[in-house]
Amino acid sequence: MYGENFENKLSLLETDPQLKGYRFYRQVPTDKKIETKRKDKNGKPVKITVNQKEYYSIEDIEQLDLKQYSKVLPDMNGHKTIINNYFIRFWAPVLDPKQRSGGNIAFLYITLLSYCYGDRDYVWVSISTLAETINASEETVRKYLKILEEEGFIIRFWREKENEEEKTEQGSMLIKVRRSIPFLTKEKLEKLSPKKKAEHDRFLRSIKLESQFEFEEAYNYIHALEKFREKAVEVKIPEIEETSTTPFDIESVKHMFSKEEQLYWGMVLKRIEQKISKESYEQWFANTMASIQDNRWTIYCPHIFIKEHLEQRYTSFIQETIQELTFDCKQIRFTVFSNT
Repeated sequence: MYGENFENKLSLLETDPQLKGYRFYRQVPTDKKIETKRKDKNGKPVKITVNQKEYYSIEDIEQLDLKQYSKVLPDMNGHKTIINNYFIRFWAPVLDPKQRSGGNIAFLYITLLSYCYGDRDYVWVSISTLAETINASEETVRKYLKILEEEGFIIRFWREKENEEEKTEQGSMLIKVRRSIPFLTKEKLEKLSPKKKAEHDRFLRSIKLESQFEFEEAYNYIHALEKFREKAVEVKIPEIEETSTTPFDIESVKHMFSKEEQLYWGMVLKRIEQKISKESYEQWFANTMASIQDNRWTIYCPHIFIKEHLEQRYTSFIQETIQELTFDCKQIRFTVFSNT
């Protein structure tokens, strides 16, 4: 089905040194929620969804081809700006219409695509690198990546070491990138302005597509993703403690840490607070502490869910922040206060 090109791609991943000693997973929302310290406009605690880890073999990741799940544009000379102009003109306006950030999201996708040279349809890249490239915060990049994944342009895979004793996520993630551009669905088409709709109709006529194009068949990515999930070799649902919804008093545990550790971690938290939104800081960092031994930092979290979230998404961010303050940091690990 895939032919010689697929075999070439397979050898690329199989020989990639970043694969050795790791296994790969996706983060998939569950029906479990936990309460946070944040309040909504009615004064009720904001609940956040718990993600489960779904692990996949490298062979199944290799064989995942995003192109086969949709009607795609023909390859046309004169219609490309790195990628087909259709993406820039018609997809960008509907990627995030409420926040009007579709152009920035489109630029992020083009950036990811630029890494996919030759037969490669994947990229190893860190959030910090992407943030620097598109001149946006890491938090914004995560939001844009989530939108691109929801729309079927990428699929993210995180990695963790196979050694159970060391689960710290590395800075880079594996991102499978769609290299072909699908037509807009009927639902997406309705989000275009009247002027853009008219331009879209002219575009379809210019490439001799019938006006009664079956949009419903153009884009079945969601169904395809569900089929891919059936290949998961393992699924891990985080265990949420019964006490996870109760307020955590960070002051009650500070005596466990030296004055120096409290000072250093306080400086790190202050720098982090300047980099991310107030909501993210209060949700993930406000009730954390750190111990330091031989330049190895152990971050203590109030709950396992917060530990795993920081581990999966903020490891490199925390390490870079520590180094910005000229503190030595050879390694970062995460734990929960109940495990001290």
